[in-house]
Amino acid sequence: MADLSSDNLVGLYVAIAVYFSLLIAATVIAYRWKQQSSLSRSSSPDGGGNGDDDQQQQQINDHFETHFLGNRSLGPLVTTGTAFASYFSGYTLVGMPNQAYSMGWMTLMWAASIPTAIVTFISLSARLRKIGILRNHQSPVDFITDRFRSQVLRYTSVVLIVFPSLMYLTAQMVAIRGTFNSLFKIPADSPWAVLVTAAIIVVFEWVGGLRGVALTDCVQGIIMFACFICLPLIVFRHYGGWASLDWETYPKQNFFQTPSREQQWMYWQFVVMFITVGMYPHIIQRIYAADSFKSIKYAYSVISLAPWFAVIPAIFLGTMSVQILVDNGIENVTSPFASMLELIMDLGGFAYVVGVIASTATLAAIMSTADSVLIAISQLLTSEVFTHVLPKSSPKVICILGRLSTFLIMALALVAAFLGGQNLIDLILIQNGLMLNNLPIYFFGLYGRSIDPHPWILCFSAICGAATVAILHYTYLQRDPENQPVMIAAGIAGAGLNFALVVLLEGVRSLWSWYSKKKGDEQSDNSHSIPTWDLPNLSRFDGGHNVYLSSDFIWEAMEGIREPLVEHWFVFLMVGITVLLTPFTEPSTPPLDDTGNLVWAPNLVNGIPAWAFQIVMILVPLTIFLLYCIMAMSDDLFPENQSKQPLSAEEQEERRGLKTGAESSVTESEGKNDASAGAGEEETNNELITSKLP
Repeated sequence: MADLSSDNLVGLYVAIAVYFSLLIAATVIAYRWKQQSSLSRSSSPDGGGNGDDDQQQQQINDHFETHFLGNRSLGPLVTTGTAFASYFSGYTLVGMPNQAYSMGWMTLMWAASIPTAIVTFISLSARLRKIGILRNHQSPVDFITDRFRSQVLRYTSVVLIVFPSLMYLTAQMVAIRGTFNSLFKIPADSPWAVLVTAAIIVVFEWVGGLRGVALTDCVQGIIMFACFICLPLIVFRHYGGWASLDWETYPKQNFFQTPSREQQWMYWQFVVMFITVGMYPHIIQRIYAADSFKSIKYAYSVISLAPWFAVIPAIFLGTMSVQILVDNGIENVTSPFASMLELIMDLGGFAYVVGVIASTATLAAIMSTADSVLIAISQLLTSEVFTHVLPKSSPKVICILGRLSTFLIMALALVAAFLGGQNLIDLILIQNGLMLNNLPIYFFGLYGRSIDPHPWILCFSAICGAATVAILHYTYLQRDPENQPVMIAAGIAGAGLNFALVVLLEGVRSLWSWYSKKKGDEQSDNSHSIPTWDLPNLSRFDGGHNVYLSSDFIWEAMEGIREPLVEHWFVFLMVGITVLLTPFTEPSTPPLDDTGNLVWAPNLVNGIPAWAFQIVMILVPLTIFLLYCIMAMSDDLFPENQSKQPLSAEEQEERRGLKTGAESSVTESEGKNDASAGAGEEETNNELITSKLP
């Protein structure tokens, strides 16, 4: 960002002080709620267990529930506020206007990507939440562990989630450093501002847990929302709107062209890549933390409206700033958004106040995403690593390890931010591509029925997909990118290979099982054979009764609940809409002459290119349709008075149809006939556990 004048810094100092005071107040309130929740849980009659080990495990679970999930009690307003602030990072407020300044109306790709993200949200949320309640899931990886029962796949997913999330957190630290140093005229290479801000974020997370993060997100979200609304109104009042632009004198006439073929292809891939957003751990964490599914629906409804109150206003600021800055003699700016803020603050009065708030909002937007990602990664490392490396640890030690993980994660992000340089930018570019390789795992785990892949197949395919992303990004796509015959996003290529390998290898495995059965091998079937060393401890999910989470269990649990994704018309409609939201039109029209001016008048509607206006118009019914789909989903995931408590072993067995009368008779008969099989077979069975899934 460009430096603010000394006169404007006075108001900024006051705004920053008020902002941090509000964050401290929110954290204190969250801390008190957290303490009350801990006391109520410890005094609960069912808070203990039958023995010391059970009681200790219960206390650890209570710590996770209270600290990392806010006691699963985030209401509609808090859930909406934290989801909004976490989804829209500092890039939305600062980077998007800057991108619009450089790319023009092509920045509408951000508006077109939000429906893709919403589809992912509503596809994952209902199933993850209900199964999570029934099976006592807490971590974003718990579903994968419970569903596929493989340590190899479990920790592959942990790496594919933590690594991109850590890059995401690192990007926020880079943004905080640049923003804070520029705002307060601190030398660009000074580390102190970002170190202090990072320390504040860590302390807030230690003290308030997820509830503290959520409340501070609400404060930050309100500030961002105010800026999204007020800044465009001020610009419109003082400088006019799109209709006032003259394409013949506009400094960047190429903005009025239709996108080139390469831009159209890039645009569509960008929209598709936003499937990854719903798989980030801080998003899944809020699915588990909300007090009801209705609260989650409210949050998604607000995010679905974001093209109108966040993205399009940001594009308006960026495209208008091209003309406004030139008219004010400002050229070759590093941050058009910062230069526009300076002009707005110079207007005085209400515009000055809004400009000061917007300067504060840039920091708020970045911090809101940073603290959300930080606590999500901390939860993953604590639950998936520390508690398994030190399984006998007391609840107090687990609490200390959780805080230690928060500190270590922030330290790693800071080191990467200070030392990454250009390499860091490359990592940020591929973070969504790496995260996208979790999609087949969640897709087949939640919706797979006819195809139920072996966990090792999913693991191998995910590793191959992630490797493809890295190889493509660092070789093919960076070698003369301007002249590549096909500009394909590395993430889409990697995920496509991932899906193809899963289907191919699972098909081969099924054919081999069928062929073996045909040859008379009665021991061969299509079940998942998993060695004992790869089996995780599922006692927290099934009460220690070895009752597995199967695809049939999931589908039966979702009976009677409205889900858009299970409707074929919804899938085809959304695929078609992603195509309609992409400006597939005659490329680079009108053409430019040698001086960079348009050869003939462009096709405009109210001052903007016709192709961009068409996308905006398509977004109108699409937003209404998405709101309908969200609100049409069931408010209560437990119809007909179903229990919201985790299912007991007996209930799970009854739901899955395990050990029915006929099956028990067959099992008893087979047991008598096989009693003389010998100790060799028993030893083999101890080495290999075969779980028969439908």
